[in-house]
This record gives sequence, structure tokens and C-alpha cells, in this order.
Amino acid sequence: MIILYTFLNEEKHQYFLSKFLNYFPEEFRHKVLGFRKWEDTQLSLLGRVLLCHGLDKY
Repeated sequence: MIILYTFLNEEKHQYFLSKFLNYFPEEFRHKVLGFRKWEDTQLSLLGRVLLCHGLDKY
């Protein structure tokens, strides 16, 4: 079993948004940017990134 994980990081929040957000459909981008807390935005975005990476690699 492979477990993929990440940590939240407020200092890199804008970096994550600029690096990964454009890889996803407009509907997902709108949903993610609609969250009030940066933590929720980052959790949703990085969760999707990890899921895509896991499905692609394993």
C-alpha cells in the first residue's frame, strides 16, 4: 500500500495556486477559490493533486 501525503503551508499558498490550479477544469477552480479559509482551499487543491499523481503513477 502506498500512502501519499502533504502538509499545509501558508507561506507557499500562492505558489501552490499558481503552479497547480490551471491544470484543473474551470468548475473545480471556481469551487476551490470560493472557500473562505486558505486551509480549505489548499486541502482541496493538494488533495486533487495527490489523487491525480497517485492514479497516474500507481
